Amino acid sequence: MISDPSAGWPRASRPAFADLAYGPHPSQRLDVYAPDGAQAAPVIILVHGGAWSIGDKALPGLIIPKIAHWLPQGWLVVSINYRLWPEAGPLEQARDLARALAHVQRHAADWGGDGSRVVLVGHSTGAHLAALVAVDPGLIADAGAAPVRGHVLLDSAALDVVALMAATPLPLHERVFGVDPAAWPALSPRHRLRGVPAPTLLVYSLTRDDSSSQAQAFSEVLRDAGGRAEVFGSPLPHAEISRRLGLPIRLTRVVDAFLDSLVAV
Repeated sequence: MISDPSAGWPRASRPAFADLAYGPHPSQRLDVYAPDGAQAAPVIILVHGGAWSIGDKALPGLIIPKIAHWLPQGWLVVSINYRLWPEAGPLEQARDLARALAHVQRHAADWGGDGSRVVLVGHSTGAHLAALVAVDPGLIADAGAAPVRGHVLLDSAALDVVALMAATPLPLHERVFGVDPAAWPALSPRHRLRGVPAPTLLVYSLTRDDSSSQAQAFSEVLRDAGGRAEVFGSPLPHAEISRRLGLPIRLTRVVDAFLDSLVAV
């Protein structure tokens, strides 16, 4: 079993259910944080970032501000791990997310949650993976999952992988997406879009031109497809958008308003 990095946290910050398997691989695991007395609570699934190659579901900066904020509001929070590059590429990682989603929907009631009211929240790489699942119903259907209520995509510059790679990609992008242009559309949320997407909030850092332009362009694509897309520019740097979400700042208020609009009915 994978060691639990949250073991030394205060009891109130520890998962109610830790390291649950949603697949056979050791990285296909999730943690469940539940409010006291939860019954049919709406569910947030957190998808961590880390350049497709690092990161963990139990990092304090990822978890603690969010559960401190959302659990008292009645949300059940699930944080997932997925296979990392180079063992798994972005599409395999997106399939892991879809598989985790199916597991959450099947078992949410066991934890005090409502599997019909699920929202995906991903940061950086996690936002790219959530976007892939958001735009391609086939990824969800193949995993046996149902569509979610919506998505919060936090500061991704890889919503249009073709445009990213045709501009000035970082070495990490060349490693993960490869150098063959023929392969890029299959890894690009912009190019995998099928049907009408669920409502999406795109948060970008005002300090990053690439994520700003990608968020604005992707929001237009989603609206053109008949979806609801909202965009918010935050003055916070890339990593701080995830670390500070849940603190009493405007970013949290914007995300809360969007989340509330998805599960009010």
